[in-house]
Amino acid sequence: MSDREAAFVASLDARVAHILDACSRCARCVEVCPTAGPAGIDTHDPASIVSEVLDVLRGRGVTGSRGVRWAETCTGSGRCIGVCEDDVNPRFMLAMTRVKLHERKAESERQATGQKAFHTMSQGVRVLSRLQLPLAFVGDATRSAHAAEAGVETLPGFRGRGFAARAVAAWAGAVAGAGLLPLYSSDWSNRASLALAARLGLIRYGVDLHLR
Repeated sequence: MSDREAAFVASLDARVAHILDACSRCARCVEVCPTAGPAGIDTHDPASIVSEVLDVLRGRGVTGSRGVRWAETCTGSGRCIGVCEDDVNPRFMLAMTRVKLHERKAESERQATGQKAFHTMSQGVRVLSRLQLPLAFVGDATRSAHAAEAGVETLPGFRGRGFAARAVAAWAGAVAGAGLLPLYSSDWSNRASLALAARLGLIRYGVDLHLR
């Protein structure tokens, strides 16, 4: 792992530590989540669901718990972000929970999970293509042993409809599901792309300067 990658991983660990310290288990994030119900999660005691998520972040937790199920079925809607009063990004909390769960698996199982996630994503892309939906497409993707990087380009006629945000969220979910860190790249002059990053709750991790 390079120094740059190590610094980024350390920043993620710091954010996780902040979540563990700041989260009051108010469970508003569970209450507004649009995924919990359709996923069949019993939300009668939402605070315990959050506690189960925090247990996983601490390196403990039960694999088959409701908290784990909640993390695994998160669609990245972001509704949870606006209701949290603890200075916590619940969507990031669940993403890191999935990473922690992935770290528990053997290397062979990690590879199988990554291949399955990529296959699932590919199937989704094919279905959407057959339906001829004008989705934004993700390009310029790069990948290392620890992270995957991508930028997104939306055709002019389809901008302003939320397609880019959906595509990036789906891509990031698949990358996180494979145990990698999803890194989103944008040109500083592309205000729409920067706005998309802010909308998804992404954090700035680096700046690339070009001199001519």
